[in-house]
Amino acid sequence: MDAIDWLVERSNKQLVRAKKLSTQVDSSYTPTDEEVYEFYHSREWKNKRLEVLHRDYYKDQVELRESHRLKPGNTVHHIYALRDYWDLRLESDNLEVVSPDNHNTEHPEKGMHKAKRAEFKQKQAAKLDSERTGIVVKSKKNKELL
Repeated sequence: MDAIDWLVERSNKQLVRAKKLSTQVDSSYTPTDEEVYEFYHSREWKNKRLEVLHRDYYKDQVELRESHRLKPGNTVHHIYALRDYWDLRLESDNLEVVSPDNHNTEHPEKGMHKAKRAEFKQKQAAKLDSERTGIVVKSKKNKELL
């Protein structure tokens, strides 16, 4: 087994552990925006972030699993979303290093300019509403189905 295969296997095992963790916690609590802000600026998060970066050798785990390629990464991503699984916010098995590109793929709303982000959120809300009601909504600007 070469080094990349070993890293891929290690990353896959971490995903399995994260999935197991997600089934063991109460996900009913949703933190406030202030709590999320305070968390990301806390010493606990900063220390955990460095720990995870070192553990994953500053390599993008998504790229490693999907393409077996070593791509630099500097963003620590919550596998199970922070707002949905608050109790897992500092669990190492729920954290992985990703590149900014892959993180923006996971969270398209974070890599956008403020105006585009607002438009994105509006489209997402319209899409959710249409799924609930069964009504198809068209955007006047792009004439795309939402």
